[in-house]
Amino acid sequence: MKDSLGKESKYDEIDTRLVFAKKSGVKIWLYNWIFAQNIPGNISGKLEGFIAILIICNVIALFLEGITVLEKAGKNYFDFFEATSICIFVVELLLRFYLAPEDPEFKQKTNPRLRFLSSPFTIIDILAILPYFLSAILTIDLRILRLMRLIRVLKFLRPVLPEIKKFQERTKENTLREKIYFLTYPTSEGGRLHQYYDYLIIIMILVSVVSTILDSIEVVNYHVGRELLIIDLITVNVFAVEFFLKLYCCTENPIYRQPIIGRVRYLKHPMTVVDFLAILPFYLEAFFAHILDLRFLRVFRLLRLLKLTKYSQSTQALVSVIAKEWPVMAGGFFVMLLLVILAASLGYLLEHGTQPDKFENIPQAIYWAVITLASVGYGDIAPVTPAGRVLAIIMSLLGVGIFAIPAAVLASAFSEQLRQERVELELRVNDYVKSGKDDSIILEEIRQLASRLKLDDDTLEKLIDQATARLKSQDPSRLNLSLIEKYPEIAFLSFRDNVSSLKKISILMETSLSQPENLKLKENLNEIEKKIWDVITKK
Repeated sequence: MKDSLGKESKYDEIDTRLVFAKKSGVKIWLYNWIFAQNIPGNISGKLEGFIAILIICNVIALFLEGITVLEKAGKNYFDFFEATSICIFVVELLLRFYLAPEDPEFKQKTNPRLRFLSSPFTIIDILAILPYFLSAILTIDLRILRLMRLIRVLKFLRPVLPEIKKFQERTKENTLREKIYFLTYPTSEGGRLHQYYDYLIIIMILVSVVSTILDSIEVVNYHVGRELLIIDLITVNVFAVEFFLKLYCCTENPIYRQPIIGRVRYLKHPMTVVDFLAILPFYLEAFFAHILDLRFLRVFRLLRLLKLTKYSQSTQALVSVIAKEWPVMAGGFFVMLLLVILAASLGYLLEHGTQPDKFENIPQAIYWAVITLASVGYGDIAPVTPAGRVLAIIMSLLGVGIFAIPAAVLASAFSEQLRQERVELELRVNDYVKSGKDDSIILEEIRQLASRLKLDDDTLEKLIDQATARLKSQDPSRLNLSLIEKYPEIAFLSFRDNVSSLKKISILMETSLSQPENLKLKENLNEIEKKIWDVITKK
C-alpha cells in the first residue's frame, strides 16, 4: 500500500519485513534492512551517511598524520582510529558479500557472490582496506601506504554513480547548458545528484575556511604551510569552476534569459558577488604579490563562509524577514544612534576634565556609550565622577529596552514568516490535492517548501492526508471530474446522492406527470433518460 507521497507505508514495510523473516529467511530481511534503497524505516541512508563521514574523517586523519609533531604525540590514537575504521569497512564488505544473492544487481546472475567480488565497487572496497593488512605483512614505504589509503575516497562513488546514470536518462534530450543548469541549481531534474553537488561545495567551503584559520597559526603554518597552500589552491579552483559554470548556464533561468543583459543582471546578484569575492583574494595575491604586499587579503578568504548561506534555508528566511521589517528596525536603530550620540556627548562633558586620556573626544566616548548601552561593560573606560556614574546607570537601564527592540521585532517577524510559510505550504497541499493530478514537479516544489520548514516526509504525508480527508467530506457535486475519477469513493458517494435526488424528484413528480396535460413532458426524454426514469419509478 502506498501513501500520498508515493512511498510504501512505514507500517506496511514493517509487516513486509516480518513476512520476509518468516517466509524467506533472514537474508532477505537483513538485506532490506541494511542495504535496500528507497525503503522507509531501514538504515540504508543512515549507513551511507555514516560511511561517508568515516571516509572524510580518515582523510583528515591522514592529513594530520603528515604533521610530524602530531604523529608522534598521537600515534596511539591514530592507530586506534585506523583499526576501528578498518573493522567497520571489513564488516560492511563481508555483509555485502554474504547478502550478494539478494542484491538486484547480482541476483539474476549464475554466481552472485563471485560477480560481486569482480564488481568495480567491491574492488574499491578491497583496495580501501588492503594497505592496512599489507603494512602488517610487508615492509612498505609509509608515503606509499598513505597514498593507497586515499583510495577510500573512491567509496563515495557507490551512491553517486547510480545517480549519474539516472541524471543522464532524465536529461538525454537536453542541451549541455541545460544539464549544467539542472546540476548546479535546485531543480526536479537534478534529483539527488544536485544534492551531492551541494554537499561537495559545502565540504569545500568548510575545508577552505578551516585551512585559512589554521594558516594564521604560526606553528601550524611552519609545519604544514605547503599542504595548506595546496588545499587552498584546490578549493579556490573548484569555486572558480563553479562560478563560471553558473555564469554560463544562468540564462536558463527566466530571470536571466537574455545572453548579455541577463548575465550582467546575474553578476549584480548579492550571492554572485559573494561567489566572486570568494575567489578574488587568491588570484590577486598570486598575480600581484610581487608588486604589492597583499597578505592582508588572506583574511578575506573567510568570506567563503558566506557561500554557506545559499545552502541554509533558515538564513534565507532570516534575510527575507530583515528585508520586510527593515523600516521598523531602521526606526529602532535611529533611536539607538540618537541615544548613543547623546550619551557620548554627556559622558565627554562630565568626564573629560577628570579623565582626559580616556574621554579624550566624543568619538572615543561613543565607544564607551555603546559598550554601556549594550550592557557589556569591558571596564577599560569607566566614569569616575558622581554625575558620570549616574549617567552610566541611566544608560544601562535604557540600553536594556532600546537594544531589545530590534531583537524583539526580528524574533516576532521571523516567527510570523515561518507561520506564513506554513500556511503557504498548507494552501499548496490543498491545491495539489484538489487538482486531482499527480504532478511530480508540483510535488517536488511542495517537498522543497516543507524541507525549508524542517518538516520531514511523515509530517508532509499527514498534511496531504488531512487535505484529502477534508476534500472527501465536501459535497461531491462541487468536485471536478478528475477528482471524482481519482477517488472512487467520492464517485460512489456522488452516484448515491444523485440517485437519491432522482428518487425524491420522481416521487414528487409522478402524480403531476400522470395527468393528461403533462404526459407529453416525458416524450422530451431520450432513450437512456427514459430507462433511468423507469428503473427509479420501478416500471
